[in-house]
Amino acid sequence: MPLFRWTTFQDLLTLQERMNRILEEAIRRGHLSSEDREPGQWIPSCDMFETGDAIHLNIELPGVGRPDIELQVVGDRLIIRGARPLPENASKEAFLRMERTYGPFRRDFQLPSEADPENTSAEFEDGVLVVRIPKLRSSSRTVPVVRSDR
Repeated sequence: MPLFRWTTFQDLLTLQERMNRILEEAIRRGHLSSEDREPGQWIPSCDMFETGDAIHLNIELPGVGRPDIELQVVGDRLIIRGARPLPENASKEAFLRMERTYGPFRRDFQLPSEADPENTSAEFEDGVLVVRIPKLRSSSRTVPVVRSDR
């Protein structure tokens, strides 16, 4: 009996994770203004994490060619856009099943204040775009408080 309950609980957790992903995608789509969004635009998955010296983004772009990717820094925003074409010799009408999304994509990220967008680097390998944004070196220092003779 405990095995059944555990499996049911795991199924509920899996369902909750799926619902969270759907909700997050809907929220992300809402962040695009209507003039920025193109019909049929898709949103590639992205992991964004931070280390001591940089911000890292790993964006899944299977089926997208390197020349079809554009990265742009505008103020404090990193914009990644491009397109995934339909496979050669295929039209939408010819598909018996289409689970992947084709066409234009766009991701827009707010950069933290410590980001150094001038030195951003990007690599694309095996369908994953890896973006590294170094952090600015901190110019803060501790100021000693000395005793006054007054």
